[in-house]
Amino acid sequence: MNVDDESYKIISQKSKVKIQKYNSKVKSLEELPELTKFNRYNYAAAYKVCRELGVSEEIILKAMKTFQLPEGRWELVYDKEFKVMIDFAHTPNALLQLLSEVRKKYLKRSGRLIHVFGAAGLRDSSKRYEMGRVSAMNSDVIILTEEDYRTEDLYKICEQIGEGIKFVNKSYTMIERRIDAISKAIEMAQFGDIIVLTGKAHEKSLCRGKKEYPWNEKETVEKIIKSLKTKNVKN
Repeated sequence: MNVDDESYKIISQKSKVKIQKYNSKVKSLEELPELTKFNRYNYAAAYKVCRELGVSEEIILKAMKTFQLPEGRWELVYDKEFKVMIDFAHTPNALLQLLSEVRKKYLKRSGRLIHVFGAAGLRDSSKRYEMGRVSAMNSDVIILTEEDYRTEDLYKICEQIGEGIKFVNKSYTMIERRIDAISKAIEMAQFGDIIVLTGKAHEKSLCRGKKEYPWNEKETVEKIIKSLKTKNVKN
């Protein structure tokens, strides 16, 4: 169990089985300086399990140095005059961990964090307000858009997210089609900015109503940037 998590005290007191503890301060993981804070916990948990199984520290660290993040997790898909990152984060805590780490790593001196996201329809609606609040606390520009809204009203979903954004006295733009929202973010991006697209990442379809439509977040970004560069060259 992660002793840094708020649930630790509650669950550990009620547990009837032996508990092995871990936190992010595993000295051996200092050999992996590029780890984000939230991923350090994942590595620490894996490290603890392997040690319990009798695997040597040398073998564990050798293996960890070869690890690569899955597609769509903390993935920079464009990194030139500005950056574009895609990530599967779709809960308040995931957004908090992601956006705060992005600011810390990429926006130390200047630049803006432009966040493009939405929330899935017919899923936990109680998280939408908090997702908006977390985004507002960590982003400079927010664009709300579709994210598998299914048979729910897309505008109502965005309004629910927007309530959390307005609570922090921030504003947002709502653009229905995800491709248009991403295009808007890329068009407004300036040198040093980072665009963070959350919620879709590796997924290969987007649900509108009762139908799944082909979708590829990474390819969409690449096509938009290529199109804009071609347009600028012609102009």
